[in-house]
Amino acid sequence: MKAKTRVKLIVILASAAMCCLAAGCSVGMPSFQERVEMFDLQAQVTYYSNGGSFDKNKDIHVKDVYYTKNSKIYYIESDTTRTVERDDYDFVSWYYAVDKAVASDLDTTYFVCDVAEGENVDKYKYEDKEGNTVNCVIQEGTDWVISQENYDELISRKDGLYPSLALGEEVDKNLIINSGDKITVVADWSRRAAIDYKLVLRGESESIEITADDSGAMDKEKTSYKNGDIIASERFAAYDTAAIARRSIGWGVQNTHTWIEYYSDEACTTLAFGKGSIAKPLDGVNVVVYALYVEGEQANRAGDENGWTVLRDSADVGRLTASGNYYLANDIDCIGIELNPINFRGKIIGNNFKLSNLSIKQTQLGTGSKVALFTRLRSAVILENVTFENLSINLTAKPNSQIRAYVLAGEIDSGATITGVKLTNPNLTIVCDSSVAILNIKQESGYVATNWIVGSVNNDKTDADIMASYSGLSVEGGKILLQDAAGNVAYDSSAQN
Repeated sequence: MKAKTRVKLIVILASAAMCCLAAGCSVGMPSFQERVEMFDLQAQVTYYSNGGSFDKNKDIHVKDVYYTKNSKIYYIESDTTRTVERDDYDFVSWYYAVDKAVASDLDTTYFVCDVAEGENVDKYKYEDKEGNTVNCVIQEGTDWVISQENYDELISRKDGLYPSLALGEEVDKNLIINSGDKITVVADWSRRAAIDYKLVLRGESESIEITADDSGAMDKEKTSYKNGDIIASERFAAYDTAAIARRSIGWGVQNTHTWIEYYSDEACTTLAFGKGSIAKPLDGVNVVVYALYVEGEQANRAGDENGWTVLRDSADVGRLTASGNYYLANDIDCIGIELNPINFRGKIIGNNFKLSNLSIKQTQLGTGSKVALFTRLRSAVILENVTFENLSINLTAKPNSQIRAYVLAGEIDSGATITGVKLTNPNLTIVCDSSVAILNIKQESGYVATNWIVGSVNNDKTDADIMASYSGLSVEGGKILLQDAAGNVAYDSSAQN
């Protein structure tokens, strides 16, 4: 017998039949039932979509497929041309139904049979129940597949809709259907996790105007949002962590607020996305992400006094200037970042985050030099809720010079606001010879460590005096190191303040 190549045929549904008639196709073809008998289709698989649909536009939930013996199962997936879909769910696999009940809502039937390559397809046309000829279209594959939509004469369904079926073993994609098999399979789905973006609003405004984007996640009819409102809801495959990605920016606002970041808690202390972010959503479990907006427009550049500059990484910190309003979005490791001392007149709102391993480096200091992270904090300054961890001040003084060296500030003007500011393990290192006078540390009677965190205008106050005026300023640990260029240590003290 001449070898045959198996190909796949999908019969166009009733609308295609009408087209065929218009083209002059002959009528009087065998009925669907007659075709089943003609091709000796002795096996049947019933596919139950389990809440899904085989054709969303036609609301088709169940399909019957009839097979010749030794045919490979017709495997339907959501990412192929053989499609089954369910809103807000992802297809997992087909499973044998534990309770092989039948359904009364059979929408589509199929049958699969062998056909030789190049064989005249007209012989595979059949006549539907209204006497119309249903045409055949060849599609690359291994079988002829002939479908009949809404054809209820083949099998009478009296047992009602499928109940809530338990899933048995998973169906092998390469399953071979044997003669006489009657199998019911049920689709399993993974519910996509919804990420709800809830608004956290800081400032005096009670609401914010947000323009809907084109993502489909927002209500385009709504533009005004209050604190606690859901801005948007996006769904992702629960098993696809790559799909759960951080948005690059927040939603657009009308120049009244600045988006800071997304957080996993309402207090906005833990980033929702990126390193150290929330775990992937569980199947069917929604995740709330808090979108923080602060009143005031976004700055055009660092140092802009008319808006907020958001600090998210060390590069942002490296652009600190003498002016501007800065808002920390998260903890930042500033290792490798060296700043020049800043005569500061702006705002730094830390949101209870910390800047770690930031350095100040100055060389060739001469008489009259006064150095710190902030040479001077002006009267309009606000430092709020920020921790400086392992802040390092590294200085080199000229011989015979007289200098003053501090960690946080050389002096603080009256009116400056300091609340919730903490220094943890600050380090002050000065390279100098014995001729150098460090006026706030090196005295005639020896070295003292009572005035190295913050200076004063008249240089007549100790750290304790100054911090008593700023209840929000505290220090834990720390170290002063004085050494010469060869590394010989003159003074090494772990100061407790």
